[in-house]
Amino acid sequence: MLLGRIGGGLILVGGAALAYVLAQPLTEVDGRLYGPDVTVPAAMLGIGAAVVSAAGSRPLHARLTRFGFGLIALGGLALIVAKAIENTGPMAALAPLLLAIAAIAGGCLSIGVSLARSRGLVRAVGAVVLLGPSLVIVGTVVGGGQVSPQPIILAGYVVTGLGLIGVAVLALGVPRLLQGRGSDPESEAR
Repeated sequence: MLLGRIGGGLILVGGAALAYVLAQPLTEVDGRLYGPDVTVPAAMLGIGAAVVSAAGSRPLHARLTRFGFGLIALGGLALIVAKAIENTGPMAALAPLLLAIAAIAGGCLSIGVSLARSRGLVRAVGAVVLLGPSLVIVGTVVGGGQVSPQPIILAGYVVTGLGLIGVAVLALGVPRLLQGRGSDPESEAR
């Protein structure tokens, strides 16, 4: 339970920081465009997702949810690898970067589908988690590879960040604490 809460805290901070960093505009230096550094938020998100995948409690205990967290952890690791080998050549980091994007999007979609099958607050969090990557995918397809992100892609980043914050709140056990069942060991057995 404690590990799940630690992972939830890392997802909370890492997901919010990653959404903020990705929403920042690209900077131009000597005619080349540079994106913001996502290494630290990706590391926090990946470690938090790995911890919740291993030690997540209800409602994050389903296999599909754990698989989604595993994919997000893989995506965070791939972003770190892409940043580490970025200096060896511009094309060297492309494969890990594409793997990271696919893994994080697939992980969010897996978690969203799994949580959307629940009810109440958990279903709402699942819907938000599903909506974020969907907006990013639609915005990318509609944008046709433009250099600056469209408003729909930026909205997708923000909604994905909100969805990850919602998942972190579930991992932290806040809904159970609000219902008064968080401190009673007997209620955990129910």
